Amino acid sequence: MTHQAPASRLEGRLFADDGFLCMVVGIDQETNMARVSCQRKLIEMPLADVSAKLSAYTHLSLDGLNSERTARRLVEQDDGWFFRTREKELVGPYPCQEEANEAMNHYIIAAQKGRMPDQR
Repeated sequence: MTHQAPASRLEGRLFADDGFLCMVVGIDQETNMARVSCQRKLIEMPLADVSAKLSAYTHLSLDGLNSERTARRLVEQDDGWFFRTREKELVGPYPCQEEANEAMNHYIIAAQKGRMPDQR
């Protein structure tokens, strides 16, 4: 018998599937199926598959693009604007804060999908 995490611990978790970000939105333990939101669709997946994918993508979490924490990742230096990655690397320079913010948003979305964008 395999040990399964309680449904409440799986709901809201993220994983990537074929390069797309997916989130577990519900669990039916009677049928051993999960409802997963992916590519603007709600699909059903076996819990075993979901558990395996979650194990492979434990690092995924959502950054709110408009959160205060995300805004603090923008840095102005003498040579332009940069954004700081979670790994504390500076990416840039960009000529203005708006361009750095837009590049950071694209970076966050791509990172969440498991597709790292080209960096400067």
